[in-house]
Amino acid sequence: MSAVTLVELLMALVLLSLIVLGISQVDFFSSFHLVTTDRRAQISNEATRALEHMNKQIMQAVGNEIIGGADSVVIVVANDPPGDDNNTIRFKVDTSNPADNVADTWRAYLYHNNSAATGKNQIWYCPQCSDSTCATCTPAWGDADNIIAKNIKGFTPSKPVDGSSRLNKNYVTLQIQACWDATQTNYSCGTADNPSVTVKADIRMPSVSTN
Repeated sequence: MSAVTLVELLMALVLLSLIVLGISQVDFFSSFHLVTTDRRAQISNEATRALEHMNKQIMQAVGNEIIGGADSVVIVVANDPPGDDNNTIRFKVDTSNPADNVADTWRAYLYHNNSAATGKNQIWYCPQCSDSTCATCTPAWGDADNIIAKNIKGFTPSKPVDGSSRLNKNYVTLQIQACWDATQTNYSCGTADNPSVTVKADIRMPSVSTN
């Protein structure tokens, strides 16, 4: 019976170490990939739900800016009260029906970025503005039921206009960027540890005329 030499023993230990290291690397990669995928799925759902909410509400906009003038139907504003360095879209909807005399009202979506005093990285919804400025909302801005999205890194609304800044097509374009850690405390938005998702859509407004 031959004995195992020291060289053979060392070679066996090296091979065993390589095998264990390889297995651990595969396990680490699998776990890391699973966590990243799960985070991306969660923020994708967050942004998509917000966009679906906006689509349902904004498609109810009504009016004609060619007749009523610029910003008589849809208003897109940056740095708009009551937030800090935010983007806002406001739109007029028809709340009346033949059985009442309720006038049209304005609704709005307000984005607070990471520098905001309150509601950091959130999108708020106002179902009933006091007027077209939406400075006052019912229920109040920031009501828990009207915070439709968190972990939002960016919100960019825009509308197609003519030379007089009047809406000349019956849609608006919305882009939402969500990030796992929108405050970027530890990692930059868009890294493997802090994945980012961007969703964008043109929202049609069937009751808005542009001619």
